[in-house]
Amino acid sequence: MESRKRIIRQHIKSALQKTLLPLCYKLSKKKDIDKKLVILADLNSVSTPESMELIKAELQSRGYKVREMYCDLSSCGMVSGLKYMMSFMKAYANARAVFICNYFVPVTSCKKREETTVVQLWHSCGALKKFGYDSEEDISSHFKGSVTRNFDLITVSSKECVKAFVSAFRLKEDIVKPLGVSRTDVFFDESYNEQCRREFFERYPDYKGKKIVLYAPTSGGMLWIVIAWARSMPQSLKKSLGRLGKSL
Repeated sequence: MESRKRIIRQHIKSALQKTLLPLCYKLSKKKDIDKKLVILADLNSVSTPESMELIKAELQSRGYKVREMYCDLSSCGMVSGLKYMMSFMKAYANARAVFICNYFVPVTSCKKREETTVVQLWHSCGALKKFGYDSEEDISSHFKGSVTRNFDLITVSSKECVKAFVSAFRLKEDIVKPLGVSRTDVFFDESYNEQCRREFFERYPDYKGKKIVLYAPTSGGMLWIVIAWARSMPQSLKKSLGRLGKSL
């Protein structure tokens, strides 16, 4: 059951999306689109999110004017958050493109200009759990607005993820493209890979020439579950892992 505080917050978001934010956008779109202006925006951080770092560098290398607009709504006050959203709407009204990587109510709060492209990079490297409209924990039934309106492109990690995103966001399949996740593009940079190898073996010289197995579970913030599992690991599995370690 949702808390009263969260329910009230959902109603406030719905009201903003239907009134003040679209009005601000409408009053600001009198100018021509700035074909060189690209906005990177996020409501969960105060600096460039990891999902946008490589996109930012690429856009700048191509001569675009990249405007970064970040605000952590969980830590800023209501007035600061409102000022941020209004500032975004003014810039949004004249931007060539907007990149986001999470839920972002302002970008979906109006009927955007056709010349503006909205790209949802999304922060997850897959579909490991239910999300979007498929999860009450993600999008409350008390929120009456839209979280996907105006999306022109959603990039996902593989074709296997397309149906999950189409379902979660209630969008047409042609909007969701398996182009890969932006932040993992760095793994195709051989100079970066070589640097990582060099730093790793400088720190762990005994591992040179050996096979390396990486166990990296995603705990989703519930580290205690992983710890409890490790403590209750069957002895047979512990012995198997021990033998595996010796063979490496």
